Amino acid sequence: MASIPIAVQTYRHRSIPGSSQRLINVFAEPQPREAKFPLFVLPTEGLIRFTTLPDGPFRGALRFNDVSYVVSGLNVYRVDVSGTETSCGVISGGGLVTMADNGSQVVICVPETGQAWVVEGTTLTQVTDADFVSASSVTVLDGFHIFSQSNTTRFFISALLDATSYDGLDFASAEASPDNIVRVQRVGRLLWIFGERTIEFWSNTGAADFPFQRISGELIERGCAARDSVAVWQSTPFWLGDNRLVYRGEGGRAERISTYAIEQAISGYERVSDARAAIVEREGHTFYVLTFPSARPNGGATWVYDATVGVWHERESEGYGGIWRCSGAWEFGGATIAGDANDGRLYVLDPTAATEDGDPIIRTWVGVPQHKEMRRLFFTRLALDCETGIGALTGQGSDPQVWLRISQDGGRTYGPALWGSVGRRGQYRTTIEWRRLGAARDVVFQFGFSDPVLLTVYAIHLEAEVGED
Repeated sequence: MASIPIAVQTYRHRSIPGSSQRLINVFAEPQPREAKFPLFVLPTEGLIRFTTLPDGPFRGALRFNDVSYVVSGLNVYRVDVSGTETSCGVISGGGLVTMADNGSQVVICVPETGQAWVVEGTTLTQVTDADFVSASSVTVLDGFHIFSQSNTTRFFISALLDATSYDGLDFASAEASPDNIVRVQRVGRLLWIFGERTIEFWSNTGAADFPFQRISGELIERGCAARDSVAVWQSTPFWLGDNRLVYRGEGGRAERISTYAIEQAISGYERVSDARAAIVEREGHTFYVLTFPSARPNGGATWVYDATVGVWHERESEGYGGIWRCSGAWEFGGATIAGDANDGRLYVLDPTAATEDGDPIIRTWVGVPQHKEMRRLFFTRLALDCETGIGALTGQGSDPQVWLRISQDGGRTYGPALWGSVGRRGQYRTTIEWRRLGAARDVVFQFGFSDPVLLTVYAIHLEAEVGED
């Protein structure tokens, strides 16, 4: 038997027979040279209930010292590390919010209404200063809260360390190009102004009249297609470009990170302006999670870029229309917390959890096409090399099963599931193999499992004979 290439990323090209690889709720992790195999396919994180807020859905959160402020439904909650919430008050309705703090005040901006609220302790106050204008996003830099003004080229700032006070003259406009501002975002020591077609960089010069000034000569001639696609990890921003390509900032320039296959998919989406992003860190991996909730009439899609490895996979939650159920994530209390897109549930993302709050996770990986110069291949044996003997003690998953489905048309359609046992608890010598799998000129193998176990795949071995025709 010979090992065949294992899929390392989702790359389902428009021409499916050429490339149909998919990783759904699993991801690839390269291993050191001395490991048994150079690559493992690991399950994505499960979800454990952290708490359930009385109102939902989740709209945004920010860690502030030893608590988190969470916007869920119409309410703002102060949540401690035990999951106990205290209601701070009610804000206007809408979708996701942006939030930022200056060390003593947390500001919440609701883009649909242009309004903002300030939270101090458990006191929630709407910004009512006459010089505050309609805002679409907020960030903070050097003690100033900075807002993009809705549907304009302008941004404006609060007073220093006072998010309730504004001066009608404390504003500036994007200068290099007259495109409307989509989002303001602090990235390291700089203010990034994401426009519809360009991105500018501003810094704090300390000038008395207006402290921020554009960095001359620095410009990215690429805009942002979705305000909530912007996410920052360690001074590296990620966003969906105005051309429907996905970028990250690298040295003051836009570096394309999406693949041709992903770009083909995004180009066909009905709507991308509501795309939302989150950063999830897990055991050395940093994932940029980009969700398109209304990509298609019958559902959306969630694409995940592993910034550590440089490859993509997909995530889906059962009952959520083809998307991952979490609409945002943040670090809090030594864990990653995420909020549900449909209700007030908050979760801990846990790599040792095998379900999403008790709901099954269907994990699928589709390998690379198997062919030999258009000659007929006779498949006599296929073996899956993976971690075995990992069954649950009782109930569902006590005898976990993995399925194999075979496509003889290059990944367009698949036959019925052929099942194999991963082994009950402690049955470490279990062998997973299928025999007499027929013949074809172009075959794609699909594997998957839904039992609540954490299955790690190492390799796929295939025994085949080449026919005369």
